[in-house]
Amino acid sequence: MFRSVGKDEFYASNLRRMKNVPAEYVEKWAESLQTTSAYLMGETDDPEIKKAPTLSGEHSKEAQEFAAEFSDFTPDEWAELRRYADFLKSQRSDEGQK
Repeated sequence: MFRSVGKDEFYASNLRRMKNVPAEYVEKWAESLQTTSAYLMGETDDPEIKKAPTLSGEHSKEAQEFAAEFSDFTPDEWAELRRYADFLKSQRSDEGQK
């Protein structure tokens, strides 16, 4: 596990003293363990990776393609995407577009 992030086996003892483990390490370990970074960091008790909901025929072709393209996003990535989408919506100049 430690070699997957470029560290040796002695890194484990250093982790105990660290306050913040680099997020990229946690993401890599979560991927290797087929779980989420939120689970590894103790932010949730659910180790399962949630799949994005699929879209049915009532959505636009673009929305369906978008959902398919990013169906492997982690819950953390979906949350970040949602924050960005909310930001984009807040930047619309015409209130009627919201």
